[in-house]
Amino acid sequence: MRSFKIYKKNVSPPEDWVVKHFNKIKKGGSVLDMAAGKGRHTQFFLDKGYNVVAVDQNITSLSIFNGHPKLRIIKADLETNSHAPFNAGVFNGIVVVNYLYRPIFQQIIEMLDTGGVLIFQTFMVGNELYGRPRNRNYLLLEDELKNFFGKELLILDSQQGYSDRPSKAVTQKICAIKK
Repeated sequence: MRSFKIYKKNVSPPEDWVVKHFNKIKKGGSVLDMAAGKGRHTQFFLDKGYNVVAVDQNITSLSIFNGHPKLRIIKADLETNSHAPFNAGVFNGIVVVNYLYRPIFQQIIEMLDTGGVLIFQTFMVGNELYGRPRNRNYLLLEDELKNFFGKELLILDSQQGYSDRPSKAVTQKICAIKK
């Protein structure tokens, strides 16, 4: 049987925030890796035994996982086709890292099953001092994730501010569960 524990040298390890909170997601459940990029979180969740749906507009880097029995790869531009191909209440976990598109925030909540966990980490205002993104349209405002998702989800943990790990950045992070 082919082993799928693959870590490409150009793929970063999973974010500490994801590692800290992944075990809140139902063991062996379904996880959506939104804007999966090179697949670092896809790889992490597959290694932990989860069923993963990895979505990105460029799926070339995800081809290393082709044929994995617990993975579905979907090529989609989340900003122009934000309502497909997802149904409400289908994911035990959703992971969003270094991606921001506010119009799909409500859809993220709807895609979570009851008891589903959202792990979200991206850049916020102040990051323009350290690197990309610098455009304020792609930077969260103070407490923006907590204020939006806290209306319908129970916030389990949150952080925001400057960090120098893995590089200098200003980020905002939440881990929340659908009640």
